[in-house]
Formats: sequence, C-alpha cells, structure tokens
Amino acid sequence: MDLVGRDALLREMAAHLTLGRSVLLFGPEGVGKTAVIQAGAVPGLTIVDPFEHVSTVAAFRIRRAMDRGAVFLAAARTTDRRVLGHVGRVLWRMRTMRVMPLTAAEIRLVIERQLARAQIETGTLPPGWLNAAAAEAAGLPGQAILLVGAAARRWRATGAWPPPGFALAVARDEAWRGPSQPFRGR
Repeated sequence: MDLVGRDALLREMAAHLTLGRSVLLFGPEGVGKTAVIQAGAVPGLTIVDPFEHVSTVAAFRIRRAMDRGAVFLAAARTTDRRVLGHVGRVLWRMRTMRVMPLTAAEIRLVIERQLARAQIETGTLPPGWLNAAAAEAAGLPGQAILLVGAAARRWRATGAWPPPGFALAVARDEAWRGPSQPFRGR
C-alpha cells in the first residue's frame, strides 16, 4: 500500500514491532491510523482497531496476552486513560505514536490520486477547486477521500463540480446515514 507522507512513521512502527513492542497509533478521526495499520501489518500480529471501544473482558485478555509475549498494533483517537477505560491500563506497555495530519501538498497528492483512481482528469476541475479541497480536508486524508468520492458522484450525476465544503458535508452525511436516495416526491 502506498501511503502519502507516512514513510517515517511506517519505518518507526516496524522497528518497534520487530523488537516485540506493541504499538498504539493515535490521532484524530480521518488522519489515517487504520491505513497505516493496514500498510504495516505483519503475520502473527494482533490488531485492535479501534482501541477505545474494547470491553472490560477484552482488555483483560489483551493484558494476559501481553503477559505471554503477544504483540499488538492498535489505533485510538486518544491516549487519555479515562476515555480508554479498562484497556488504558495496558497503555504503559505500548509505544504510543501520534499520527499527524498531512501537509497541504500531501493532501493535494492524496486528492489527485483519488481522482486518478476514479478516472477523472484534473483538467476537468474548476480553477482553484483542488486547493480549496485540500484546505477543506484540513490535513486529514480520510476527509480528502470522502470529499473526492462525494464530489465525483455529484460531478457524474450533474456535470458540475460541487464546492469542496458542500461535497464534504454530503460525504459526512452519507457516512452517517448511508448513501442518499434521490427524492421522488409523492
């Protein structure tokens, strides 16, 4: 998997895992924690994603497995033990690595790659749309991917590119409610 701007993070994560250290990736929603996990997963590794929704029983099992030498790769939005609950009790045994938002240039590259995957030429975009979309994504590749998907669907349906803010709002709504159905009236 080719991740934009994550080479150093992947190398550091791999070094810890190779040494038998469990790793917790943390950062805001949409920053790419799950994508980093998918890119860096190796056989025999136990993945816990999301880490903050682990039950008390599962937290106990994780602790016991760690006692026996199991290595975990996990993702969470925070390292706050109050939010993590019982699983926060094993946090001290893990290397915590913050997944930082991408730069505007990196987000532009993510958007361009998503457009290419959708077989859309960047020449079809209105002037300034790509920069506005990168700004709207705010360094979060997950937001950029959602935005491009919603904008591409709208463009294919209407022939016009929606403003990036509108496309992101539609994408968030679809993620929450599921794909919208066209209004049919009575």
